[in-house]
Parts: sequence; C-alpha cells; structure tokens
Amino acid sequence: MDKMPPIEKGAKQIVIQLSAIALKASEATYKAIFDTANDAIFIHDIETGDILEVNEKMCEMYGYTPEEARKLSVENLSSGKPPCTQEGALYWIRKAAQGEPQIFEWMAKDKEGHLFWVEVSLKRAAICGVDRLLAIVRDIGERKQTQAALQESDRRYRLLAQNVSDVIWTMDLNTLRFTFVSPSVTRLRGYRHSEVMEQSLDEVLTPPSLETATRALQEELGKEETERPGLPRSRTLELEQFCKDGSTVWTEVTVTFLRDLDGKPFELLGITRDITERKRAEERLRTSEEKYRTLLDTLEIGFYETDLAGNMIFFNKTICNLLGYSETELSGMNYRQLLDEKDRKTVFGVYDTVFKTGQSAKGFVYDVVSKDAKRIPHEASVTLVRDDRNQPVGFRGVTRDITAKRQLEQQLLHAQKMESVGTLAGGIAHDFNNLLAGILGYSSLAKTKIPQERQVLKYLDTIEKSATRAAELTAQLLAFARGGKYDARVVDLNSIVKETLEIICRTFEKSIEIETDLLDSLPALEVDAGQMQQVLMNLCVNARDAMPDGGKLTIQTNKVFLTEDHARTYAIKQPGPYLSLSVSDTGLGMSKETMQRIFEPFFTTKPVGKGTGLGLAMVYGVVKNHGGHVCVNSELRHGSTFTVYLPIHETPPTE
Repeated sequence: MDKMPPIEKGAKQIVIQLSAIALKASEATYKAIFDTANDAIFIHDIETGDILEVNEKMCEMYGYTPEEARKLSVENLSSGKPPCTQEGALYWIRKAAQGEPQIFEWMAKDKEGHLFWVEVSLKRAAICGVDRLLAIVRDIGERKQTQAALQESDRRYRLLAQNVSDVIWTMDLNTLRFTFVSPSVTRLRGYRHSEVMEQSLDEVLTPPSLETATRALQEELGKEETERPGLPRSRTLELEQFCKDGSTVWTEVTVTFLRDLDGKPFELLGITRDITERKRAEERLRTSEEKYRTLLDTLEIGFYETDLAGNMIFFNKTICNLLGYSETELSGMNYRQLLDEKDRKTVFGVYDTVFKTGQSAKGFVYDVVSKDAKRIPHEASVTLVRDDRNQPVGFRGVTRDITAKRQLEQQLLHAQKMESVGTLAGGIAHDFNNLLAGILGYSSLAKTKIPQERQVLKYLDTIEKSATRAAELTAQLLAFARGGKYDARVVDLNSIVKETLEIICRTFEKSIEIETDLLDSLPALEVDAGQMQQVLMNLCVNARDAMPDGGKLTIQTNKVFLTEDHARTYAIKQPGPYLSLSVSDTGLGMSKETMQRIFEPFFTTKPVGKGTGLGLAMVYGVVKNHGGHVCVNSELRHGSTFTVYLPIHETPPTE
C-alpha cells in the first residue's frame, strides 16, 4: 500500500484540526443558547429516558442543581396526580421517541414540593450527532390564572345573562340582527329564544319606537370620532316593543356602540329593562298633576309656594291674574316685591311667627301691589312646608282678593245706615206732615175770618207758602223712606227721558250742552212714571250744579245683564236683565269721602240756602223701592256719572 504523500497528509491534519475548532465553536454556541433560554430544557437519553443535561432555567424553575437534576426521574418532577403520573409521562416520551413531536400541559413539582402548571414540548432531535429526546418546559401559571379568570368571568356573565330580569343582547350593525339574547326575553315579550333570534327590528318595535330607534342609530353612526376614539359610547331610549300575545311593553333600552380603534362602530351591546309599570305610574302621576293643576288654576283663590327666602317656586294662574304678572315674570320673584310698603313689617312678622312656631297663620289681611301699581286688599293664610326629615324648606299659602268683599261690606253698612236713616226720616216726616196739616188748615181757616184789607193776611200767606214748601220736603222724605211704590204702571223709559228733556232744555243755561244716546226698542218697565221723571230731573239738576262754568250733560239708556257678582256687589235682589239710565257730567267731580255720603238725607256740598240735601236721597229711595240700584263713578275735576239700574218688565208699555 502506497504511503500518503507528505503534502496530503499535512492537508488532512489541517482539516481535522479545523473540524475540531468548528466543533468546539458550535458546542460553545449551543451551550450559550442552552443556558440563556427563557424556558427550562431537558436532554433525555432516548432509550432509557434518563436526564442527561439541563439548563440554568430548569434549575431556577425547579430549584435543583444540575448534578441533582441528572439523578431525577420524571416521577420526581411531576405532581403524581392523574394524568400527571409516571405512566402518563412515559406515554408522551414513547410517542416523541417514535418521531411524533408532543405538546401538552403538565402539573409539575419543584424541589420544595410546590406544584405549578407548565407546557411541555417533546421532540426527537440530533444533538452533537447523537439522537436525544429534547424537552422544553414553559411555566404557564399566569396564563392558567388568566384562563381561569376568563372562564370564571364567562361563567358569571352567562349566569348573569340567564338569571337577570333585564334582557341582555348584542346585534350585528351590518344586518341589524341579534347575535345574542339572554333567556329573560321570554319573560319580557313571551317569545322563545329561537324566535327572537330570527326577528328583525320592525318585528320587535312599534312603528313610532322603530322611527325613534332608527333616528338615534343614524345620528350615532353619523358622528365623527374626534374624542377618545375606540371607546364605547352609550345612549338610552324609551321604546315600546311587541309581545307575542299582541300586547306591547314599554322598555328602557341602553345601547352601547362598540367601535374599533379607527372609530368605526361594529357591534351593538344592549340592556333592555321593563318600565311598563313606571310608565303607567308616570301617566297616573301626570294625570294627577294635570287634575291638580287644573283644579288650582280654576280656583278663584290664589295658591302659592315659596322657599324660606320668600322666592316664588310654585303658583296657580289665579295668582298671575290677581297680580297682573305672567308666569315667567312671577317665577322666582320674591314676595317682598309684591307687598305694599305699609304692610311689609306686619307680613314679615306673620311669616317669622309661622317659621318659629310651626303654626299656621290664617286670615291676615294686607295690601299687595299689582304690576300696574294698584294696591289690592288680600286675605291670606300661610303654613310652613317641611321636607322628609321634618326640616323647614319653605311656605305654602292661599290668598284671595277681598276688594269685592270690602265693597259688599261697605254696601251693607251703607244699606244699614240708609235703612236706619230712612226709618228715622219716615217717622219724622209722618209726624211733621201731621203738624203741617194743622198749620195749613188753621192758616186757611184764619184767612176766611179776616177781612181782605187787613195786613195780617200777608203774614198768613207767608205761613201757608212756608208750610206748603215744608210739605213738599216732607213728601221727598217719604219718597226716600217709603217701602212701597206709588202709581206703578208699564212705561217706556225713553219716553220719560224725552219728556224730562223738554223741561230741562228750557230751563238749563245755554252754556251746558245736552247730549243723548238712547237705545231703540227698549224693553218695558213697571215703574211710577212721575217718580222716575223726578229721579231723572234730580240727577240732571245735580249735574247742572256741578258745572257752574258750563260743560256737557249726557243721558244714556241701555239694556244690560247683571251677573250674580254684580247682584252681590250692587246689593240688588237678583241677577238678570236690567235697563240702565246714565247721567254724566263734565263738572267738578267728587272725592271718595263725599261719594260715601251723597245719598244721606240733608247731606249736601252746596252752600247754605242752595240745597236741602234731599234730592239724591229721594233718588236712592225711589230706585231701591223699584228693586234697582244707583251706581256712582266720579273723580275730582273729572266729572261724575250716575247710573240707575231698573229690572225689566215683560209686558208691553201702556199707551
């Protein structure tokens, strides 16, 4: 055999040396990777299964040194609980040794006996030219905890969805079909779960609610995600839904629009709650409040509530009508702004007493100032309002305008006074008339016994004339005091006015302009024509005397209907149709104090010798005796108007 040439022999040695160097480099690289791996690595003998080598991560994970690890068996590193037993480990090892890579979860045990979950990857591999069994073990404790938490969360979610009374659902935004509905939908709408999953929105919602839901969906989808993109956004709607039995149920639906990171919605998550009873309760409450509000607004009594500071927080329309303010103007206004200056201290004292004692104050009277600055007398009652903890929170009160009441009181006092005066005047007139009858009789008899040329006849004439004048005054007193009528017959009021005008037009000064406004075809009146003419004459004379420098005298007739309020105010017998006779002048006018006394006998504002004070007293007595009323309106320097109201008679006037 030929010997190898020296040069070839040298080359072979170089190759062997290079291979050894490469092997050492490869082993070094392998060792570095082996020890720095994040997973535990075991190298097993493929025939016996013995542990040949472990890396540093294995020692850290299990707590053994490399020398201790090489002496361990698979049984030492396992929990021993099925399926993590020796037999189970051998099964996986045989499979991997046969060339079938295996990945499985395993309950491992460290040196201290602590158990922990790992994921094992087994495969057959050639290591340094020798077949070995490579086991890579990863600690999956955190992953198992996460999985367990997810499973528990899922279990709880499903348990919640199956047992909660609300209906939980999800819907695909592209198809608008349910992708999940909780079983409670059957209790809500009567449909089986499978039936609901096949329904479209128009089968679920009534038409008005479908329109509401569609509009809300379009609004939400049309919004741009300019803030917090990707985060869910919710809306709550009240929707009416169909039930299987044909009825409907009101629901409160909270919808969450789930969006991706680009801000595009991809799914709806909803919770539906039955609010039928709440809606019914709200409707009952609304109806009750409407009735309550209607009742309060139709009352003639004002109702209000304030806070402790006195700010108006609730009131009915009557308050607005009484004060002349709108609801907007009155809302939030403090009641102090409505009080007359002279009554503020009194009213403050009442409220303070109510607050301190907790006792209601009833029937206290004060003046309020309306929007147009009028002072209106009011009678009020106030009580303290408390909350659920019995703490004072405000005041509640009722108030009413007592202007009419005061007028009635004044009418009653006036009527009582006039009745008393009339009784007195009537008694005096009857007695005085008897005395005058004797004076007139004896003066006439004396005149027949004395010759005509005697001077004493002139004295007797003067006595007779004075007695006659006194008799006329007595007749006026009797007209004021008499309870019955004189010669009553059916007449036309316009005719009486025209006859009286013929007299006053001849006797009144030319500086007084006389104007009439008589309603055609007046209904008939049953009155004493002579007394009515005397009433009109006295009113015209009174108007003339009020215009010493001339002016305008206006006489009007009309047909009016007096309501019950008018009847109470004017103290007439009953409401109904009346004829009115008005006499107006542009003269001096009267003060309120004067107007309160003008119908009293012998009261006059004229100078001594210019009037007896019986003219208007006679007017009052005659009109009252005919079942009517006299109303006076006057203001200083702005003239006066006397209006006589007389009840209408149905019989045509006498020719």
